[in-house]
Order: sequence, then C-alpha cells, then structure tokens
Amino acid sequence: MYQLIGVTRLLGFYAIAVALLAVVIGERLDAGPVEWLRYISTSGTIIAGIAYILGETPLFPWLCRRRPISWVFPDIDGQWVGQMASNWPRIANRGAVEPPPLKPVEAAIRIKARFFSLHLHLITTDKYSESETIVVGIRKKESGDIVLAYLYNNLTKHPEQTDCQQHDGAGLVNIRTDGAAPTIDGVYWTNRNWAKGLNTAGTVEWRKV
Repeated sequence: MYQLIGVTRLLGFYAIAVALLAVVIGERLDAGPVEWLRYISTSGTIIAGIAYILGETPLFPWLCRRRPISWVFPDIDGQWVGQMASNWPRIANRGAVEPPPLKPVEAAIRIKARFFSLHLHLITTDKYSESETIVVGIRKKESGDIVLAYLYNNLTKHPEQTDCQQHDGAGLVNIRTDGAAPTIDGVYWTNRNWAKGLNTAGTVEWRKV
C-alpha cells in the first residue's frame, strides 16, 4: 500500500520522523557527532518498530477505516464476493455468427492489505480452482482513481479435458470507494492452455463484504 504515496515520500517521512525523535531524545543540542549518531540510530530503530506495528499487523486495516488515513489508503483488506466473466464460450464457438455471452463464474476473494505488502487469494464458489497472487502493485492515477495490477498463479486440481492444472494470469482493476460499499472491477487475462490457443480473458466484479 506504500506505493500509493511512493518510495521517495516514504523515505522523506521516515527521515523527518527520525530527525525529530532524535532531537526529542537528545540530551543536549551541542552534543558531539558520536552522541548524535547514537540518538539517530536509536530513533531509527524506534520509528521502524512503530512502522512495523502500525503497518504490518491488523492495526493497519483498522486505521484504513478511519480518517484521515482512509483518504490516502482505501479499506480493501477483507473478504470480497462477486464474479468473473470468461470469454471461454466464444473461444469454444469460434466462427459463430453471433458470439455467445461471457460465462460468469462466482468467486470469493480474500485481500490481505498491509502497509508494505498486498496479497490476493481467490477461490471459485464451485471450488473448481483457486488463485494466489505472485506480484501486486497499487497506485493512484492523476484523476484520483486507484488502480490495482497483479500477476497470479492458478491451481486446478481436477481440470476438465480442455483445461490444465496450472496456469498464470494477470489482472488490471479499479478500486472504487465512492459507493455504499467498496467495489473492484476490471479485466483479467491468462496463458491457460496457450499452446492450443485456448488462453482466456474476461471481466471481474467484486464487492466488499
């Protein structure tokens, strides 16, 4: 989630916090270089510890539900439900005069959001397959919209004849917090059975429980 403010700002905030705390705990302003190095080292350790407690524990999503933190970091930690709509019917019926509609699949997704990390775990309602993210990125566009991009690995224990046990995929979705409940919507694509030309794509829509 720190990506929403950027590494440069994050380092700047850290340096300012360390410097201010060093002044507070310093015994005297005319201390020598060795003493100031000790103050700065102690301050850095304290600030890092506070950052870990606030950012890498359940305290972080709790803070994201409260202002002013929620203005910067959206409350996305928790359970989401919705569906994925795959273009598989159109792949299976190539050449059809009227392409069939997308195939909706109900799915639940668990998002673990911390200050320094993001993780998504998706399971389809029928338990046919599940996916876990490998890499996740989040950023805020100039318009103010928040975009989530991710790479994931999918496991299907008992695939259908035209399917495969494992594949990788990616998604690019928007996080919307202006409604009664946060929602996520966007697109995804996979390399599912790509050697046979059966790789799929589609849309996703989730709402926070």
